[in-house]
Amino acid sequence: MPFNLGLPEVLIVLVLALLFLGPKRLPEAGRSLGRGIREFKDGISGNDDEPHTTTSSLNPPPPAYTPPPAYTPPAEHTPQPGD
Repeated sequence: MPFNLGLPEVLIVLVLALLFLGPKRLPEAGRSLGRGIREFKDGISGNDDEPHTTTSSLNPPPPAYTPPPAYTPPAEHTPQPGD
């Protein structure tokens, strides 16, 4: 391992990142770093055929439109004997 980082060094790096980025932007920075590492690994291994998209499974296409049934007017009332 080229870097000899122990627990104290990792904690110092995390505290410095928290100080520089702040509590609101730190999760976003971690997320983007993770995505970058994942894309780098996929690019090296050749798994870049299908990009990682989660929106297609979360938002399926809407169903096809089906029009309502045609309107049929009611039959005319024919008087019956006795009405």
